Amino acid sequence: MEKFNIDIIKRILKDINIKPLSISEKDLLEIWNDSIKRAKIIEASQKIYINSIILVKNQEENIKDSIKSALRTSDHTFVFDTGSTDKTIEIIKKTFSADDLTLKKILWKENYSYMRNLAASYVPDGWVLILDSDEVIEPHVNLKYLKLILGFIDYLFPKNSVSISFKQKAEGVSAFAWPERMYKKNNNIRFYGYVHEELRADSLISIQSQFVVVNKGTSDTEIAKFNKSKRYFNLCLKSFKEEPNYIKWIALMPINEALKYDSSWYLRTLRKYIKLIDTGTSTSIYNNYIAINYIHALLVGKQDVTAAAKATEWALTKFPTDSRLYAYKYEIKNFLLANQALNVIIELRQSINYLKSVSNENKWQQYSISESIGLLEQTLSKLLIKAEEYDIASNLSQSEKK
Repeated sequence: MEKFNIDIIKRILKDINIKPLSISEKDLLEIWNDSIKRAKIIEASQKIYINSIILVKNQEENIKDSIKSALRTSDHTFVFDTGSTDKTIEIIKKTFSADDLTLKKILWKENYSYMRNLAASYVPDGWVLILDSDEVIEPHVNLKYLKLILGFIDYLFPKNSVSISFKQKAEGVSAFAWPERMYKKNNNIRFYGYVHEELRADSLISIQSQFVVVNKGTSDTEIAKFNKSKRYFNLCLKSFKEEPNYIKWIALMPINEALKYDSSWYLRTLRKYIKLIDTGTSTSIYNNYIAINYIHALLVGKQDVTAAAKATEWALTKFPTDSRLYAYKYEIKNFLLANQALNVIIELRQSINYLKSVSNENKWQQYSISESIGLLEQTLSKLLIKAEEYDIASNLSQSEKK
């Protein structure tokens, strides 16, 4: 029994980050080893009822998997269609019964927090699981274990509003996000933000989990289909104008759209937050996003590779475990090396042209000069290949043979 208790606690510790909660592994084990407390937690977990919410529009390819995932990790699923014109509704009705889920149509408003709150108003109070219509939860998360964790959380924080973030992976993207995907619904807790919405409440306990949701909506096709970049920028900008001192709205703005809108304003705003990060004034979880965006803006917006290189070196001192910064570092180094190689190529061409002109003027030194030209052209070919200028190198090689 003791080994079983330890294994349960170890599994919970693996899936839930307790460091910000002022609770130790020892505290959890003591609670779980107390038979009366353990019985209360287990009994409470068995009474927990989880409702899941999915907002959907034109997701005929993904909606079936999303609903199946929700059904596997909740007691009942509410699907809210916001104006589908494809086969989404047909697929839902054909695949699932009324016992499986509740399907309701609601009018879309370009405000994600409003839509989340509206959908939640149709759902009873208690634990709510949120899934996007292009998301699935990885299979190892099961309902019984999820309820046990929620029972533990209810025991530890009986009077608090609680949100739980899931680890969100996207297809073809190495980085991941931590969106809030579960919360304990009551009159105190609501979503805020026009996009990249977040839960806010008095005495909110925010818990980070290792439960994984996979998002399928990050492909170029999906982004173009829903015009996400443009729409998300406009919504982030609206949120920023309402809360200009909240770093999140700048950190999550689509960078290229921000540069199109006003590159000077965008770089100036990023620099403001860079200074706050540098002095330690900003301790936001979005600080590394600001650093990444700043480097990208210097490269794309200002095309200032030198400044981007300096910014990358600085960012690595602040966020040494962010792999994206290393990618930028070596991409910039490669660019600088390629530029150096191209400068050498230009100089080599000038030397070759000079030698050819001298060769024509001095017939007594034609052989030695021709030999020098041949060596330089071989060197030039190698540099062109290193600079990935394969067509030019091939053309040069063919001209040498002639």
